[in-house]
Amino acid sequence: MARLPGVLEARPGDEPGTGPGRRPERPKVATVRVRAPAAIGP
Repeated sequence: MARLPGVLEARPGDEPGTGPGRRPERPKVATVRVRAPAAIGP
């Protein structure tokens, strides 16, 4: 699970506390779930 931290760092706009009016948990989990498999596949 070393890809999760890398993906989170690459997307500072999706990090919790920096999201303007955005839910940090929902968008974060959705982005990580879509990015993790995409990076592991290819």
